[in-house]
Amino acid sequence: MSETEVLSALNRIAKRGSHGICLKARNLPAIRDAVDNLIASGIPVVTLVTDILPSQRTAYVGLDNHSAGRTAAFLIAQTVGQTTGTILATRSNARFQGEEARETAFRETLGTLCPNLHIIDINGGNGIHYETAKLMHKVVDQLTNLRGVYSMGGGNKTILDVLDQHHLKPNIFVAHDLDQENRALIQRGHLHYVLHHNLETDLHNVFGSFLHHHKLTSDPPVNTISNIQVITPMNVPI
Repeated sequence: MSETEVLSALNRIAKRGSHGICLKARNLPAIRDAVDNLIASGIPVVTLVTDILPSQRTAYVGLDNHSAGRTAAFLIAQTVGQTTGTILATRSNARFQGEEARETAFRETLGTLCPNLHIIDINGGNGIHYETAKLMHKVVDQLTNLRGVYSMGGGNKTILDVLDQHHLKPNIFVAHDLDQENRALIQRGHLHYVLHHNLETDLHNVFGSFLHHHKLTSDPPVNTISNIQVITPMNVPI
């Protein structure tokens, strides 16, 4: 959704009222203002997967994104060791705060563990085939001696297809979320690790936050931050 579409939806909800809003959106000034207006009107807003700060949102529910970035860097360092080469880091959009946090932590940690690796980053593919492919073709000539890929925002089949077209095969590919596409890719060995978290637990915490806001429960959720599950081809959940 565009910024205008998100703001229009939030404004409609503000007018008609709601018991709560679960929101995944880009961290933009106008969206932060809309969240604060909803909170001021008594409507709780819980951000999911990616946070919106600074704002008065009720709670953030989802992955510890800094920890995810550090974990991806560690897995890559353990695989490639002290070597030279390039790492491709991809984000779906430059203004998702969660992906920004992942990339910041990833760069800092990998820079310490593997200082001789050079990171090439792209963002804006939105996990969509055409947009991701277009961005990949712009940078593929820079991916000499490709050692690894850290995909923070989806479009992984497209990324793999473009790399294959140019005869590039990374030593390690780390992705996020065990959706249908990633499940198939890791089972075939095309992804090495998927950093996953339990969406069912996340949604339980979202509704727990709403219930506490409306004083239907005495305590808020104890911890709304999800633990990272490192999924390999050997432990894909059934």
